[in-house]
Amino acid sequence: MAGNLLCDHLSSITAALWLRQISNEQILECLNVGQVELRLKQLENLVLDSQDIPPAARDRILRLEKLIDRLRRDSVFVRALLVNRLVAASQLNEALEIQQSLGYASRVGLILVELGYLSRDTDARVLKLENQAITRENQQLKARCLQLLQKPQLLPADVDALLAPFSTWLDNLPNETLERYLKVTERRRESKRFLPVQRAPTKTEEAPPIPGFERVAAIGQGAMGNVYKYLQRSLQRYVAIKFLKLQETLNESMFMRFKREAQLAASLNHPNIVQIFDVGSADGVPYFVMEFVAGSTLNAIVDRHGPLPEAQCVSIACQAVSALAHAQKQGVIHRDIKPANMMMTGEGQLKICDFGLAKSELDAVHLTGTGLALGTPHYMSPEQCSNGAHVDARSDIYSLGASLYRIATGHVPYDGETSMNIMFALTSHPFPDPRVRYPAILLSAGFVALLKRMMEKDPADRYPSFVELQIALDALQPGAA
Repeated sequence: MAGNLLCDHLSSITAALWLRQISNEQILECLNVGQVELRLKQLENLVLDSQDIPPAARDRILRLEKLIDRLRRDSVFVRALLVNRLVAASQLNEALEIQQSLGYASRVGLILVELGYLSRDTDARVLKLENQAITRENQQLKARCLQLLQKPQLLPADVDALLAPFSTWLDNLPNETLERYLKVTERRRESKRFLPVQRAPTKTEEAPPIPGFERVAAIGQGAMGNVYKYLQRSLQRYVAIKFLKLQETLNESMFMRFKREAQLAASLNHPNIVQIFDVGSADGVPYFVMEFVAGSTLNAIVDRHGPLPEAQCVSIACQAVSALAHAQKQGVIHRDIKPANMMMTGEGQLKICDFGLAKSELDAVHLTGTGLALGTPHYMSPEQCSNGAHVDARSDIYSLGASLYRIATGHVPYDGETSMNIMFALTSHPFPDPRVRYPAILLSAGFVALLKRMMEKDPADRYPSFVELQIALDALQPGAA
């Protein structure tokens, strides 16, 4: 019992010590007075009931105590992820960067879920493993506490050994990071949120009303937002409205990425890119109004009807190249080209959407940090796997090639049980010739050669620009010489 009580106070003692509200000498004095029960009572008074610690400092102690617990738990969670290869190291780095930028106000598992790198079920399973490991660690700490308490006289080295499992977390963080955490949690305590965002639509929650618009139906959900079909009464037209979906303390990071998506997409005006009409906020939830596309994603079309004919794939590729070339001229790289982000209308017109990971070549600031892998593993370029912040239009050429492979064969070019397996395959395995893999699917040698060059591992070996790619596509058009 005594060991349990002391162990429960260790993180509070460490936080108070780091904030210089108590000293090592005071701790040692408490632990060397009388019997075990008296020692614990003195220690409890020193940290929890001392009149010498102002209320504001006591509040900071409690918040640092929560930070220590979060860092301890997240370290166990991260080890479990890596050992079981549940996420790629680059994806984990991105989540940790976001966590630090938010002042450690959310656990890393929730961030990975919000980024779409981890399912909620997997998060719950790993969280269970984390709790089991923390319980074992606490039992070991309690045993160590009891052993120290039996000593007639404790030394300064004993205090250091007692607090080491907790102080190491604060010692390894820069002071500015700890100060940021304290400021962020102070703002959250006062305002209950980081941004003026109060709620967001979920599976069971209605989208907030918007004056002048009438909600018709839910269209889809993603890692960043929920999309609904609305009727714009003034113009009597249907539009799609995307609301930012927030989870707890991820508001700041997701808000910036959501805002960036709207800004970049609004800067583009092309018939093959979904147009942005307006941005706003409803009941504190940010949204943007965009063109409603009456159609389906290429992913859904292939899932329903199977592979598309080569001629149709070439037509789709030409429209995509036209759109991406326009985006490049405006300094925008999409970075997440995939069949799920390409819609097809009933008239056969392609519409590229979801600029959530887009990058402006004119902007040196990247919301997700430096050198981080971004994108969907099956369609990511090799350079995105290792150096996601430094990509150019040739990365979109690779992703478009992988997307064409999928819609022409019904299969992704590289697959694996985990994201890491997929990224290893696409960076190291040779191009999988679809005529060998799927001989029943009729594809011309010219089309396969086009796919192969688009998906070369070295960007220098791909088509150098969309202009050259379009020339290659023109050669595959019916009637071409």
